[in-house]
Amino acid sequence: MVSMPAGSVSGTGAGMGNMASGDGLAAEASGLRFVPAVTSLPANRPSVFRFQIRVADGTPVTSFQPDQTKLMHLYLVRSDLTGFQHVHPTMASDGTWTADLAGTPAGTYRVYTSFITRVGGTNAPLVLSQPVTVPGTAATVPLPAAATSATVDGYTLTVSGDKPMAGMTHMLTVTVTKDGNPVTDLQPYLDT
Repeated sequence: MVSMPAGSVSGTGAGMGNMASGDGLAAEASGLRFVPAVTSLPANRPSVFRFQIRVADGTPVTSFQPDQTKLMHLYLVRSDLTGFQHVHPTMASDGTWTADLAGTPAGTYRVYTSFITRVGGTNAPLVLSQPVTVPGTAATVPLPAAATSATVDGYTLTVSGDKPMAGMTHMLTVTVTKDGNPVTDLQPYLDT
C-alpha cells in the first residue's frame, strides 16, 4: 500500500506535484521558454522530437538538476487522453534535447517538459508545454468510465480516499494486489 497526497509525487525531485511558476499550461515561465524544432509529428511512425529550453535572449539552457534520477521528463498526451508517452530525452552539449517517440495516431497532442534548473540563484522545478499535431483523420476513442480500480496482467490497483479537488490536498491510498493477494515486493521507480 502506498499513500501520498493527491497531486503530489514523493521523492528527491520536484516531480509533477511541486511546480514553481511553470505549471505546464504554457510554453514560457520564470524567464524560460520551451522551443520545439517541430510542431507536427508523423502519423503512426516512430519519430524523433528535438527541442531546447531557452532564456529570454534565445540562449539555450545547458545546466539541469536531476529530478527522480533524470535531467528531463517529456510527456506526450493526446487531447482526448487516449494516448500518452513518458520518455527521458538526452541532451547534446548545445542544449538540444532529443526524445525518441513511438508511433502516434492522428490527433491533437500537448508535449510537456518537466525539469529543474537554476533560476535567480535557486533550483526551479518547471513544467512547460506546447501543442503538437499529428496530421490525418483522428479516430475518436471514448474514455472508459471512471473507476477506483483497474487490473492489468493480473495486478489490481485500487485507489481509496477523499475525492481529489483542484487546489486542495487530499490523501489517496493505492492498494496493489496480484490474483487477490497483497503485493509486498514493490521497488522504487526513478527514486520514487
